[in-house]
Amino acid sequence: MLILNLSTFLASYRQNQEPDRVKNYLQFILLLPLIIKAQDLKPNTLAPNPAAKGFSAKADQYLQTLYKQGNFTGNVLVAHQGKILFQKAYGWANQANKSPNTLQTKFRIASVSKQFAATLIMQLVEKGKLQVSDPLSKFLPDYPKGDSITIRQLLSHTSGIPEMTKLPGFMNKNIPAANLYQKIDFFKSAPLNSKPGSKFEYANSNYLLLSAIAEKVSGIPYEKLLQQEILDKVPMTNSGVNKNDGEIKGVAQGYVQLGNGQWKTAAPRVANAAYGAGGMYSTVNDLYLWDRALYTQALLSENTKKQLFKPVRNNYGYGWLIRKSMGKTEYSHNGKTNGFLSLISRFPDDDACIIVLSNSTSTKPGEIKTELARLLFN
Repeated sequence: MLILNLSTFLASYRQNQEPDRVKNYLQFILLLPLIIKAQDLKPNTLAPNPAAKGFSAKADQYLQTLYKQGNFTGNVLVAHQGKILFQKAYGWANQANKSPNTLQTKFRIASVSKQFAATLIMQLVEKGKLQVSDPLSKFLPDYPKGDSITIRQLLSHTSGIPEMTKLPGFMNKNIPAANLYQKIDFFKSAPLNSKPGSKFEYANSNYLLLSAIAEKVSGIPYEKLLQQEILDKVPMTNSGVNKNDGEIKGVAQGYVQLGNGQWKTAAPRVANAAYGAGGMYSTVNDLYLWDRALYTQALLSENTKKQLFKPVRNNYGYGWLIRKSMGKTEYSHNGKTNGFLSLISRFPDDDACIIVLSNSTSTKPGEIKTELARLLFN
């Protein structure tokens, strides 16, 4: 099989004696299709990672130890350079009926949902329907001080808007069960914690407002917009917006660890409770498809993706935490809700991805991710 390098061939051609130039030029023209084909077939430019050898056995040994200690139940996936190196399920999806977690088990992913909401907003930016510099008042005219808060500040948690769940009366007024606009009415009159743009303060309130903006600008309910603009395009066939417990087939039961091997069923969650702030469920394999899609332009252009992954304040971009980990660039986000913990971590320069989904509050996804990354990168 003939494999030629274009630059090498041209260098050789330039060094030839004058009488041979015509002959070599003809040879070059005849071989051009083979040369181009060889360039197209160039292998992955990332060097093979020697630590990947034996990674699966080491990862399983580590996770089995955590499981036996009562410190992990859930699913894990690790991929590197476009290949899944490890994926496995541990523990019970439902202890009452003895249903084990499988790789098809769905988990509530809580605040990992924010990156999907941010993507929807940036898709609307690409369509010319809004700009990140637009004031909140352009979409919600009656929102107090909405003219001083921008879409960019909502995306990056720099709006100064307080965390809804920390406001007095959140539980007493049954706000968790309220619809999107009732939730917004609950916190919109609360004073700002800081001047918009001056400080990073993580608040789910920001992403509830972004959910409402996405609905108003697109004219489509948030759940349907998420489905048609992201989930169908990736595609993520085992992901969606949360429903009441028991309404979605295959979703794990969340648990709170009481100690001494005892577990308590976590409090139920209400349908659509968190919208873009934390209202999704997914699987490890669907989230890996999401990771792969972010390397393409299927959802966003390269320029727009750079905005997602550009820190604004405190290493937070638009729905992603951007930082250095073990000397490597890392894009990540975690999530926590009743009985569930989640984390997705991407190392773009190494084309690596670590996903941890758990239906137990005893799990520490950040520590699991760090140990798996250490094993992977040696």
